[in-house]
Amino acid sequence: MHKYFEYEMSSDKSKCSTCGAQIKGRNATNLLHHLRSKHKDVAEEFKKVEAERKGSTTSGDRGTEHTIQVQCNVVFAFQR
Repeated sequence: MHKYFEYEMSSDKSKCSTCGAQIKGRNATNLLHHLRSKHKDVAEEFKKVEAERKGSTTSGDRGTEHTIQVQCNVVFAFQR
């Protein structure tokens, strides 16, 4: 998700890399909602990348998927 948004900790807002819109917080669901409603092509790209990434883990391996999500959140939080 960090490819599409830049998080500013001081304002607790994520800035969309495509249009510059400011979304409160860094909740992945809210950010994905923005992509789906405003940038359908970018949302489709994200969906494809996520499907490929998830395809590399076994479907029952919740621990691995959770670890990847946490790592993405940490990278996203400290991107700036």
